[in-house]
Amino acid sequence: MAIGYETIREAAQKLVETVNYEAGKPLEQALREAYKRETSELARKNLWNILKSIEVSRAEKIPLCQAPGHAPLFFVEVGEGVKVDYRLVDALKEAVRGATQRGFLRPSIVDAVTRENTGDNTARYYPAVHVDLVSGRDWVDLYVVHKAGPAPIKGIYFEDMGPNMEAVVEYVLQNVVSIGAYLCPPLFLTVAIGGMSDMCMRESARALLRPIGSRNPNPKLAKLEERILEAVNQLGIGAGGMGGDVTALDVWVEADGTYLYIAGVANHLQCWPIRRGRARIYRDESFEIEVY
Repeated sequence: MAIGYETIREAAQKLVETVNYEAGKPLEQALREAYKRETSELARKNLWNILKSIEVSRAEKIPLCQAPGHAPLFFVEVGEGVKVDYRLVDALKEAVRGATQRGFLRPSIVDAVTRENTGDNTARYYPAVHVDLVSGRDWVDLYVVHKAGPAPIKGIYFEDMGPNMEAVVEYVLQNVVSIGAYLCPPLFLTVAIGGMSDMCMRESARALLRPIGSRNPNPKLAKLEERILEAVNQLGIGAGGMGGDVTALDVWVEADGTYLYIAGVANHLQCWPIRRGRARIYRDESFEIEVY
């Protein structure tokens, strides 16, 4: 028996709505720690306002941001011991429509040519959905990360000739300097190295699902994460882009195979209300929501 269309739609819609008003305890804790170590009074005030807005959003179930996550990006992991309705993508689209109608997402997706608003945040490839098959499980993990407009558009890709990690650091710093304040810092940054351009950009986006404070198990990549985080926080952009010590809350780096002499690099910058979570759907069609 397959997990049905309606169960997928219900779980996805609840997930999409919940991550828009519930910040998650790890994010809140990271912001509180940033507030403690910040030395700029203006930046501390901005961080304090963010923390108070989290409390209000949680209590009143209203979006964390005036630009609610209108470009949900789904990563679906289907366990080998479970079947799902073949209309999975349709169910996710319907979930986004429902969340938009209920006011948890602002209708912001338009036709790229005519600029006509679709009215429900869906289009041919919206929301984006990536599906993986996973062994050893008899459940489905449905992850979502909300990408407010500027963040995905300004996820940038370039080709670096060879394994030059300092070039990667410089590339990320240039991106943060050029658009960091525009994306409501303190930020989360991801970097993916290797793969073809589409793979690289996808894995950079997938890295936004990693737990706050986690480090890549590869020591070289873990060191690169720390190097970039330190360098970004020395830029002085600060919370709200008004100066300060904390420009980024965390940096996550991933790497894969690549072609001989070229290493592609993708970089995503994400605003502080990272808005991500997971719905775990079991074979009996019960589900649970986690915001982290």
